[in-house]
Amino acid sequence: IEPGKLEFPAPLSWSPDGTRLLMITPGPNGSDDLWFLPADGKGEPEPYLTSPFGEAEGDFSPDGRWIAYRSNETGNFEIYVRSTEGPGKWQISDGGGWQPHWSGDGRTMFFRNREGLNAIDVEAIGDEFRTGRPLVLFGEIFGGPAGVRLPGYLFYDYDVSPDGERFVVFPRRT
Repeated sequence: IEPGKLEFPAPLSWSPDGTRLLMITPGPNGSDDLWFLPADGKGEPEPYLTSPFGEAEGDFSPDGRWIAYRSNETGNFEIYVRSTEGPGKWQISDGGGWQPHWSGDGRTMFFRNREGLNAIDVEAIGDEFRTGRPLVLFGEIFGGPAGVRLPGYLFYDYDVSPDGERFVVFPRRT
């Protein structure tokens, strides 16, 4: 990226085909926006999601058709899924959500909320997106919008193996 093109860009997720990178950068009104950056270094960054609201924590689906992200457009942080190419947006969480992450097969999404780390079944049928009910996997030790904090940054405090069977979890300190 040329200096000054995007202010404080930070990488979030590679597209599965390796052709573009999802980035976060502060928008003109101070909220965070999501942008695509060509991985080959040729071409200009393209806006993916820019709005008056804060969009963050974006993650490409394994097939590259969808991005899960966090937004505060309702007044609370919630998890949404949106197509990478066309219209359509679906709210995944209800009552708060942070740190979305796809399973390796794209049929489950994981996210944090006040109750803990959740799993929810997801399914794309054509251009439509459907979800099941969230199931809390790790509760008490893992509730709230914590994360691994470093000055100026907040990183995920969990990760999931590609098969969705194993987790690395950094529980919050009490």
